[in-house]
Amino acid sequence: LKLPEKLSKPGEHQSHIVVAEIPEGKEGEATIASVINVAARLIVNVPYEDQFIYIKKISAEDTALGDNVTVSLSFENLGLKPVDNYLGRIDLLNLQGENVGSLNFNDTLDVGATSELKLRVPINTRVGDHLAEVRFDYNGKTAYKNDTFRVGDIFIDILNYTKRLEADEISPFDINIMSNWNLILKDVYAQLDISFLGEKRTFKSENFEI
Repeated sequence: LKLPEKLSKPGEHQSHIVVAEIPEGKEGEATIASVINVAARLIVNVPYEDQFIYIKKISAEDTALGDNVTVSLSFENLGLKPVDNYLGRIDLLNLQGENVGSLNFNDTLDVGATSELKLRVPINTRVGDHLAEVRFDYNGKTAYKNDTFRVGDIFIDILNYTKRLEADEISPFDINIMSNWNLILKDVYAQLDISFLGEKRTFKSENFEI
């Protein structure tokens, strides 16, 4: 395996090494055969001449309404100079683009160093999908990455239901519901109360998960 003496472009460079079996057969004859091949990926990282923060991962966990949001970060300095003092900021946005939570943090990052952070960000919002953005400012440069998460509540919305029942018949009663919780809700049931001419009848469904 022969590599070039120098890669002038900084960043990640990828190549593949493939070893394949040559099928047996006589020359000039058409053959059908299965062969084995093995491939390996070769990754070479060329450092940047100055400071360079690369955000490897941002992961924002789904949370319950009223709780803070846990945001996990992984980032590294791919430059040849240490980052003396970076300013990091996490912003939480709703679907309308409004800022509903933020957190500032700062530190240093040595050459080739990787940092792993798990931060709890306060949030003031409603149930729904949200966006978590992380931004690093350092020495006139900026690094940016985002992830989506959901804020949920133990609440079920009734979207639609049967509004007409036929008298003297066994009629199905359908209910269309949506859960606002981030996890599976167990032992959920529906209860239907019908009142007619002073008489009340109650019907209860089987327990189910949603």
